[in-house]
Amino acid sequence: MCGDVAISVCTEKDMGYNPKQIAIGNAYWDNEATRDAAYQFFKGLPYVEAVSSANSTPISGYSGSMIHSESGQALFSCRSSYFMREDFPALMGMTMKTGRMARDKEEVVVNETFAEMMRWGDDVVGRTVYTEGNTFKVVGQLKDFQIESFRTEKMPFIARETRIFMERYMSV
Repeated sequence: MCGDVAISVCTEKDMGYNPKQIAIGNAYWDNEATRDAAYQFFKGLPYVEAVSSANSTPISGYSGSMIHSESGQALFSCRSSYFMREDFPALMGMTMKTGRMARDKEEVVVNETFAEMMRWGDDVVGRTVYTEGNTFKVVGQLKDFQIESFRTEKMPFIARETRIFMERYMSV
């Protein structure tokens, strides 16, 4: 039997970011000069409004990191962006709830679900996070956003900073 198939897709759900007009690619540049040349190339393309990078995106999902208490007890696993430029959330249309993006290697941002799981209430900025044998200071909180698909349950999220144009996922 032949025929046309119509599929209705949920496009009205607020994903917490704006995937429209975003191009995402994965590439590797092994040194600073090559990364800078790639950044300038993409930034100079016609119709490109902004360029940023992170080691992953909400569309593709993130790796996991175990969050620990101060005493070292495992609390929960969260989705992690190990390296995210400060301008990446704005490019993706994500919203900062409070504070600012991480600018130092000892700083992180978390999302609302992360703060809820830590039982921090609205007192998020200035808190300490222990993960992967490191201690980080929370300097900002992103509003929740969908990770992977619109059907996925909310997940806790943490992001570290980077100032370099990464060799992983770039968005333009």
